[in-house]
Order: sequence, then C-alpha cells, then structure tokens
Amino acid sequence: MKTIYLVVTEGCNLSCTYCYRRKENTLMSRETFLEYYESLPDSPFKIFFFGGEPLINEDLIRFVVEHLKEDERCQGFEIISNGLLLTQEMAEFISEHGIDFM
Repeated sequence: MKTIYLVVTEGCNLSCTYCYRRKENTLMSRETFLEYYESLPDSPFKIFFFGGEPLINEDLIRFVVEHLKEDERCQGFEIISNGLLLTQEMAEFISEHGIDFM
C-alpha cells in the first residue's frame, strides 16, 4: 500500500525552534486537491494529513475524507497533529470516520 502525505498547510499555531517548516499561512485548496486526485495511483493508498498544523485547514480535511470515503483504493486516513486545535466537533468527525490521529 502506498502512503500519500498531503501537506494541507504550511502554517502552524506553534513556533518551535527546531521545526523545518517555513510556517507560511498557505492552505491547500479544494481545487488543488481535486487536480492531485486525478494523479492518485490505481493501487491501494492511505492518506496522511500533514503540515505545519493540518487542523488549521480542517475544512479541506473534511472535504478530502468525504470525497474519498467511497473510493475503494483509499484504505484510510491519518492526521499528524500537535493536537492543540482539536475541537470536540472535529474529534467526533475523526471518530466517526475511523481516522487515525497522531
């Protein structure tokens, strides 16, 4: 299975001195994801939401999960986060969709 890292933002809510990210407030758009979606492999894959802090772009995460939930190639999702922006509503979405959270 392939692992696909979607860098959904370069922005972050922290300022860690060791971080290699540029910390720009860029967000991946739905249009950019849909363009990328056309190039996804025909084989099974798992999507990892990454950043900066991916929860800054929560709307895109929700969009991607909803878009891919019927795609048989997609074997799951994981959010790699510092967890500080996690809301109860997002925690429920994560739980309902079986998303791994790290």
